[in-house]
Amino acid sequence: MATPFKLLFNRSAPLLRLLEAIGVINSFFFLRSREPDLLFGLYLFLLLAYLFIRVCNALRWYSKEESARWGRSIGIRVHFQKALVPTSYILAIVSTICLLGIDWLSLTMTLLADICMLIIAPVNGILIWFHCRDQEKMPINYFSLNRRETDL
Repeated sequence: MATPFKLLFNRSAPLLRLLEAIGVINSFFFLRSREPDLLFGLYLFLLLAYLFIRVCNALRWYSKEESARWGRSIGIRVHFQKALVPTSYILAIVSTICLLGIDWLSLTMTLLADICMLIIAPVNGILIWFHCRDQEKMPINYFSLNRRETDL
């Protein structure tokens, strides 16, 4: 039986995909019905940060041979999968609040969400930079997964 934390925060949980879909759909309706203003701009930044993390997760970071050897849940891709967990929650909650039409609450929540994304998104950029500079072919979390014992 899965624990509540596993249901709520697992990077491959169906609830996470549902929250992500809710956030994207709500974002579409919110941005479509809103005139450009400060809240619109802040929300657009939130949506662009989400798209950056989503694209980073979708990219292939290892060759086909390396992916076949290491699997899908190893290396830099694991970080992007884990970064989608808070991002999906943030997007779903903020987009739902923005659809309520309470400007001061929407502005406050969007500003807080943008501050969170100003932490999450640059970390992804730093990891991409290190990944591109790294000459080692071994994935970054190889030793933490104890793969060396099975590879011997």
